[in-house]
Order: sequence, then structure tokens, then C-alpha cells
Amino acid sequence: MLEIQGVKTSPYHPQTDGLVERFNKTLKSMLKKFVNYSGSDWDRWLPFVLFAYREVPQASTGFSPFQRLYGHPVRGPMDVLNDAWEGPMPQQQCSELSYVLKMRGKLNQYQELANGHLADAQQRQKRSYDKASKRRIFQEGQKVLLLLPTSDSGLLAKWQGQYKITKKLALLRMNSFYQISGKRIKSVNLLKEWVDQSEQSSMWARTVVDEEELQEQYFPTSTETPVFPDLSHLEPGKRRKLQAFMHKDLFSLKPGCTNLIDHHIHLYSPAQRPIRDTTCCIPARLVPGLKQEVEEMLATGIIEPLRSEWCSPVVLVPKKDDPKLRFCVNFSKLHAVSAFDSYAMPRVDELIERLGNAT
Repeated sequence: MLEIQGVKTSPYHPQTDGLVERFNKTLKSMLKKFVNYSGSDWDRWLPFVLFAYREVPQASTGFSPFQRLYGHPVRGPMDVLNDAWEGPMPQQQCSELSYVLKMRGKLNQYQELANGHLADAQQRQKRSYDKASKRRIFQEGQKVLLLLPTSDSGLLAKWQGQYKITKKLALLRMNSFYQISGKRIKSVNLLKEWVDQSEQSSMWARTVVDEEELQEQYFPTSTETPVFPDLSHLEPGKRRKLQAFMHKDLFSLKPGCTNLIDHHIHLYSPAQRPIRDTTCCIPARLVPGLKQEVEEMLATGIIEPLRSEWCSPVVLVPKKDDPKLRFCVNFSKLHAVSAFDSYAMPRVDELIERLGNAT
């Protein structure tokens, strides 16, 4: 009756879905202010967040989404409270036909005003976007890649080619069109310059001696030599004094531990049920390295055996420039129920005052 039609957009042209993607970002940021620490009650707050979004006027159109759809502002909690204090406003009775005609008149009026506001907003956004944008121009005979749907799914696309530009067409609707091999006409948004890989520098290539992965890439090695700082720049007397003062295990490659401080983890709720997270699985080829790391940490006193209902998974990460593994524990679910220890950052002026006459 209101002549409203749904418009379908193409997934290969994300510029047409800009409003949808921007709304999703706004909705997620609003939900973050209300959900709990684990984010499991987002569906509880969704109706209230959507109501708050629909009653606020948009900066581009000047009207709220509810007002553009129904022709009148939404009655929020403050309006209901105002009616309870002052009494409801008298409502004029009208027929359905007169109500629909009046509603269509309001919608047409709102649409004209919204289109004017939207045109001004688009011009401002275009000027801001064009400052950093670059126009792509292809020449006849140039090789390009074409964004085409994949064979697996019609909703997915990837760059395929190469194709050759056969003719450059006129500029239509602020968009350049080209005719490529096969007499197909495509927009510049679906084309990308094709670069010959053989023309690139040979420094990116390397010779593969063995396809199999080396064992030392994943497993830790037991041959460790203590690292001691170079003291050759000191005099012999100062060097002997410094060596006598330093402990022989001070610069060991193995980490140490201390028993001077105990750290206690406080939960948000004392009645929190224990969390047993077993989502991660250690590959079989990394199990020997895991056992070796655990034995070394048990021997040095970094960890100790414990029986508990709490469980967090171990994650082994290969180091970039070291054959040893990085032993990590995923405490994300424990962090979600742990109380935040708020530590106020010191002020710069207070730190300067504390310096006093220090040098």
C-alpha cells in the first residue's frame, strides 16, 4: 500500500552495502556496553538496543528510522512517563482511509526532506573520500585480472585471469567501463592490474632442498650453553671483581622463578563454577616437546603438580628464530570471570613534584 520495495544488492560490490555494514558496526558497539563479560546475554539486550537505535535521528537524513517508516516519532519511555504525569493527549478519531492518506502524505514529506539532507551528506562524504582516493585508468592492450565467481559457490569471488583490455568505453555514472577479451564489458571496480611474476626480483625465490619439515623446527633442543656478557672492554681487575659478584646462573637461558610474592586471582562471583576448557588439542608430533618443557619447568620449580577442577588448555607456538617451542596457556575463559585489578596511572605533574631536588 505504501509502495515500499526491497532492493537486493550484489555481494561482489560491497560499496552498495555500506549502510548495512555501518549499522552492524554500530549495533556491535552498542551491545558491548550492555552484555556481561562473557557476552552470552546479548540476545537479552538486543530489543532495547534496537529500540534506542530506531528512535535517534540519523545524521545523514535528519530523521529517525522509526519516523521515516511510520510517519511519526516513536513513543519512548519518557513520553509514556510524561503521559502518566500530565495525562494522555486527546486523540482524534479518524477512519482507516484518512489515516492511510495522512500517513502517506507525511511519508512523502519526510522523504523529500530526507533526500535533501542525504544529498548534502553524500557531497560532504564524497569530498572527504576523494582526498585519499586514486582513480584507476587502464590502457588498450594492458593485461588485467577480473573478479569472477568461484566454481564452488556463486556468492564467493576471486581474481582470475589474465585478460586483455580491447577497448576503453566512455565514462558512465562516474564509473569507467572497459571491454576485455571476449567482448565482455566490465566496470573498473571489477578489474585489477595483472603483474607478471617473472618480472619481479629473484630475491623472493629460494631453492627447496627438502620438502620435509625439519624436526628441530618444532622440537626443543637440550644443548644449551649459558650466555655470559662480554666483559673484554673492562680492565682485568674490574673484570675479575664483576665476575666474582655475578652468579653463574644469572644469564642462563632457562627461566627462573621467585617465592617472594604470591599472586591471588579474584573472581567476580565467589559462587563461580569451575571452568574446564579442553578445546585445544596438541598435535602428536609436538607431544614429546611438550613433555620435555613440562619436565624442565618441574625440575626448576616454575610449576608444581596440582589436582583441581579448573583446567586451561596449553598452546605450543614455534618461535620465529629459535628451534625451541614457546609454552603458552590459554586463560581467556578464566580472564572472562576474573575481577579486573584497576591501577590508576600516575600523573605526570605528581611525578615531577616527587623528584624534588633529585639529580
